[in-house]
Amino acid sequence: MVSNIKVLSSSAGDVIISGYLLKSRRTELFRKLFWNLDCVKHSSEFNIRDWKKRYCILYKVRRENKTEIFFDYFKDESFSKFKGRVDLEHCECIVENVNIGGQPCAFSLTTLFNGHKRIYYFIAADNKIMSDWVHQLARVAELVDFSAMNTERHFA
Repeated sequence: MVSNIKVLSSSAGDVIISGYLLKSRRTELFRKLFWNLDCVKHSSEFNIRDWKKRYCILYKVRRENKTEIFFDYFKDESFSKFKGRVDLEHCECIVENVNIGGQPCAFSLTTLFNGHKRIYYFIAADNKIMSDWVHQLARVAELVDFSAMNTERHFA
């Protein structure tokens, strides 16, 4: 995976963080696999073929009296094909170092999608990139770190 990542200062309309991540496309299976805080299930059912490389961008847009934060993902960095958006306004939980079928550098976000809980799973190229994404996402979603004394970090 390409470790193309950028962290920029955030002002009106600026990118907070962007770069390539692997994103799981097996969302229906994951809805059934909740574990601990309804955030994640340790599973060997995850397979690398179920992941797609996506160019992800976390950015904010200022409008007259409101600032909105968006987490979008695209097929590539040309932004030619929009693939989706993670609803951070209803983000309940972010888990860093989640164990997904032995894949390293993974994290998950639990949010609401059309009134139902949805878990998004991502894999970064390395631990630093994963930590950068988790830190920025937790900051903009205004989540608090509820880390236990283990390798996983839970933000809720």
